[in-house]
Amino acid sequence: MAVGAALTQGGFTPGDLTTDALLDLDMASLRVTRIHLMLKASSIAGVDEAHFRP
Repeated sequence: MAVGAALTQGGFTPGDLTTDALLDLDMASLRVTRIHLMLKASSIAGVDEAHFRP
């Protein structure tokens, strides 16, 4: 939702955005040790890879 909001605030119309989370869990302590987020998005008019590079 934050990515969609940021795109909207930047003047872009976000399309389909899907985020999946993969958690690393320490079973001994039952603690999440790492979260990997994978974002998939449909093409967004006016946004290219350069917009995501510093």
